[in-house]
Amino acid sequence: MKEALLVIDMQKMFYKGKTKIFMDNACEKINTEISSFRKKGNPVIWIYHTWKFGKLKKGNLEYEFIDLLQKDPNVICIEKTYPNSFRKTELKKILDNQKIDSLKLCGYKAEACVLFTYFGAKKFEYIVSIIKNGVASNSKLGIEIGKLFYGSSII
Repeated sequence: MKEALLVIDMQKMFYKGKTKIFMDNACEKINTEISSFRKKGNPVIWIYHTWKFGKLKKGNLEYEFIDLLQKDPNVICIEKTYPNSFRKTELKKILDNQKIDSLKLCGYKAEACVLFTYFGAKKFEYIVSIIKNGVASNSKLGIEIGKLFYGSSII
């Protein structure tokens, strides 16, 4: 079994207000997972939400991941325009090429992009789990709603 870590939408565009606190709290756990995956030689994939119009596109500061995360040159990057990281992206192809069958998810927004990616992974029959304390939202309620859907898949 080979696994990959998907870090979803931890971008500066969303790093404000209450969301900043939730992202800060998630970063410690996410960085621990990133370090663990690197040591094992397993891929870390950063997933960027992008918009055709506006600030959320490559080259803009708001597009970049927040500074608290440990990025290295070996990180694989994917751009998405839908909440599900599999929809109209190269994610499945990349995972299949590396013979990945298990995924750990973390990032922003617990009840939206993380949740939709979770269900996308299930559709393709990946073994998928959500990293406990590794998700953020713009509210505590959002995180709790996400947990309701993830159920026993939180690790």
